[in-house]
Amino acid sequence: ALLPDRSATVGAFPVDVALEMGDTKVTLKGSIAALGQRRCLDLALDARVRDLALLSPLAGRRLPALRNTTFTALLDDGDATGFADSIGLRAISLVTPHGDLAGNLVLGHTPRWSLRGNLKGEKLDADALGEAFGPSLGPIEIIERRSPFRPPTWDNSRVISTAKLRLDVLRLFDADVTLALDELRAVGVTDLKLLAPLRLAHGRMALGPVIADLPTGQASVRLDIDATDAQASIHLRAAIPGVPIQPLLAGSTRRDNLFGALEVHADLTAEGDSLRALAATATGRLGLAIVEGDIDSRILLDPLAGIMGAANVPLNLATQMGTLARLRCFAARFDAEQGQTRIGTLLLKSGRVLIDGEGSFNLATEELALRLRSAIRIPGQAISVPSRIEGSF
Repeated sequence: ALLPDRSATVGAFPVDVALEMGDTKVTLKGSIAALGQRRCLDLALDARVRDLALLSPLAGRRLPALRNTTFTALLDDGDATGFADSIGLRAISLVTPHGDLAGNLVLGHTPRWSLRGNLKGEKLDADALGEAFGPSLGPIEIIERRSPFRPPTWDNSRVISTAKLRLDVLRLFDADVTLALDELRAVGVTDLKLLAPLRLAHGRMALGPVIADLPTGQASVRLDIDATDAQASIHLRAAIPGVPIQPLLAGSTRRDNLFGALEVHADLTAEGDSLRALAATATGRLGLAIVEGDIDSRILLDPLAGIMGAANVPLNLATQMGTLARLRCFAARFDAEQGQTRIGTLLLKSGRVLIDGEGSFNLATEELALRLRSAIRIPGQAISVPSRIEGSF
């Protein structure tokens, strides 16, 4: 109901809207004191959703199975000029079985869409939310879809995709939002404390520095993207003292074959409108390390099987190593200049396997030249197999 109140000043409207679908109830109550001037908005929104997936027919698409969720907020004028240009959402409260969020936001719609404000949560399980939303909403479309009328093409000699990135979406709206979480569960890490500021203005985005307190120390990540034109520039800086590698391998066939905390240090820049263009211009450094983990011996032996066969090494000797081995240390450092990447460090040491190497690869031409020294120790024998790997990816 949106009906004029005859007893009040002309232009004042009381609002009383209710929607019920099974156990889901949404109400919007309050008033608009100066509707004609688009000012003095005063509404209370209360939504109690038993199962969001049941609203899929109403939304026209499949919604995630988010159950027992409540959302409340007070709607008012976004600024002193009224709600003609922006609407304020004050005293926001979102409560789900996976966590909670509270804060204040201002949604602007003139002259361009914008969002600004702050959100804070006491506890949030991002892994559980990802499982609820991911299968329903599908992957975020950051890559341009191919026209069904365009004949498909495939370059068997290249690995890195040439599909255009949809970074132009960053030019459609602005944002100035800060998210603070006292206790976050993400990528298998519990009890994370997170602070993540996001700034976006006319295609220039600055995410971070995102600060997270990990059991291994404090992590810091900053991502800057300038998408003011098609050839976007990206700058990534990261210092992560260690996160479980298993969740990072979700969807990989190696998920159950590698365990440990991955340490990451990165300072990389790139320009382009596709993954291949970004790779060809990648400049900076990347360091990876795992200390005292576990690894499936087959991960080490499978790539070396052809090399050992060429060296007339009986493979049945290697199978005596067993399946799971202690990963004492893995360390790799890459230094890149316009896609030309030099391997400064490459070392992997497990209980009975030692691999170290050097070389380089070119991300623009997708060619590599590596020298590996592999040593396998089994009861009563030690086998050393030096090798050289050259060619395309």
